[in-house]
Amino acid sequence: MNMRVSLATVLLVVACKEDPLKNLAPGTGPAVSDADLVVLIQPTASWVYYKNFTTPFGKASSSPHPEPFIRVRYNTRAAMQLDAGGKVKVGVVFADSSVIVKELSDGTTVSTYAVMMKLNGSSSAGFGGWIWAEYGPGGATRYSTASRGGACSSCHSSGIDYTRMNDTHP
Repeated sequence: MNMRVSLATVLLVVACKEDPLKNLAPGTGPAVSDADLVVLIQPTASWVYYKNFTTPFGKASSSPHPEPFIRVRYNTRAAMQLDAGGKVKVGVVFADSSVIVKELSDGTTVSTYAVMMKLNGSSSAGFGGWIWAEYGPGGATRYSTASRGGACSSCHSSGIDYTRMNDTHP
């Protein structure tokens, strides 16, 4: 078992003392597989970057992602919720098919892709209708869509529609 997934599971159990998804019934729509989501997050010229930063910048904190640098990109649908300065508009709710990719790195080499995809009703969706996952540079699954974001919800429960960039990287 992947050490990161194990640690995330332990932290989740300690922090919540019960399954945070316990009272969140899964949707009845189709599941999104990790293989499909990895294909959707491939970089193209149409992605828009948080605060228009196309290069990685230092993170405000290390928890729960230990990498010191970050770069966040939004697909065309999600980018509709960014203001002219590239920040998430206050009070918005992202539309279905919005995809946000957090690229975590040492400043040069990406080691983790943390992904959120909005798809209300999907059986893979967790809190706020988001599908959550993490992948390695070659697409290896580190945190599966099948987990429905249980390990992500405690940090992401605040912020704008479960996103944290405006409050963690103002």
